[in-house]
Amino acid sequence: MTVFVFYSIHDVMKAEQVINASGIAIDIIPVPKQISSDCGMAISLKIEDKERLEDLLAACDIAIKGVYRRISSKEWITDYKKS
Repeated sequence: MTVFVFYSIHDVMKAEQVINASGIAIDIIPVPKQISSDCGMAISLKIEDKERLEDLLAACDIAIKGVYRRISSKEWITDYKKS
């Protein structure tokens, strides 16, 4: 599973509209506590769709705060994190 984290819930909602129109299968989930202690929502999807989603969000000028990949039930690795 891959998780995209955004700067605000508004960015998540904007991304969800764009993604739904594209046909990429996603779920809106709470940001996993292993990624951030902030309350908020994130978008999860299959790892196979990661690059396609990155391209789509870039084309729509939607900023991504971070992209994380789950490697075990409690462990995530960072694929991208905005400094």
